[in-house]
Amino acid sequence: MNQKFDPKELITDGTFKGEPLDSPVSTGRLVNGKQVIRFASIDKKNLSLGPYQRPEDSKRVSAIANNYHPDFGVINVAEIYFNDKYYYTIPDGQHRAKGQPENSCPCIITNSLPEAELFLLANNPKCTKSTSPDDRFWASLYNEEKDHVWFYNFMKNNHGIELSRNTKENVKEGKFTGGVSIYKNYFTILRDEKRLNTSKGKLRIHESEIEQIAREKFSILCTVMFGVFNKSDFYANPDMGKTGTKTAYSDLWSAMRRFLNSPDYDWREPSDAIEALEKGYYAKGGRGQIRSEPVLSIEDYHKVARADYPDSQRVDQLRCVISALYKKGR
Repeated sequence: MNQKFDPKELITDGTFKGEPLDSPVSTGRLVNGKQVIRFASIDKKNLSLGPYQRPEDSKRVSAIANNYHPDFGVINVAEIYFNDKYYYTIPDGQHRAKGQPENSCPCIITNSLPEAELFLLANNPKCTKSTSPDDRFWASLYNEEKDHVWFYNFMKNNHGIELSRNTKENVKEGKFTGGVSIYKNYFTILRDEKRLNTSKGKLRIHESEIEQIAREKFSILCTVMFGVFNKSDFYANPDMGKTGTKTAYSDLWSAMRRFLNSPDYDWREPSDAIEALEKGYYAKGGRGQIRSEPVLSIEDYHKVARADYPDSQRVDQLRCVISALYKKGR
């Protein structure tokens, strides 16, 4: 029995009522070597949350419910015998439980530790790690999702870039590990085009046309970036430590995308931007005397951005630098 357990402290709602049972739920057993795992299906009305649980994230519940897959819906439940009753609380899986479309939940049951300790064990940051954007990109590519496949092939066939995972080994070997950072810009362009061409929840033009527009704009972005800067600058450089080379300077890509999308440029032919920017003529705000030393390298861009626009976010700083360079270089 858990000496700290108090049914009055249980967190319940209209579905997860925490109703106790007179006898334990019927369980199955899975024997794995010396391990014995008990599992059961438990009605939601008999489940509850302990006071140790973190607050519910309603957006996360909605996301799980909208993308629910039963193979990933198992939750961990603590079985507590208290005053001749059996209580079942959820130390791990509250969001999966609340996203579960059935009236019951598949559960693994454990009495090995008090519920709060089970919660801390399940959520120990030393033992758990959420998937990174890089992890999700490569999983989507493996799953042959069309936008990821197009992007991967475009970078390889049009720019000769073989994308690699962002791992310590690949960074050490100087591979192109910032693909996911660049993909975010394609995704943003595609998302914005869909929004521009949506009226009352319906697309005004066919989705394939929207994709074509987005891909043409992304092609302009890549042409400008690889025309103004050396392509080799975007490969991982282990000698530079924790710098943007691991992510191909994602902030600079985002800044250039915003500039190209601005009224100052509006996705014109890339040659206009390349010719202006590669001169390196710079004056703050694009006004006044041009500084004596040209702004040419990625490092130059970042130094000027920090010095001249300290109160802005990094991407906005760099966008201001690009805009000023373009005005002076035209």
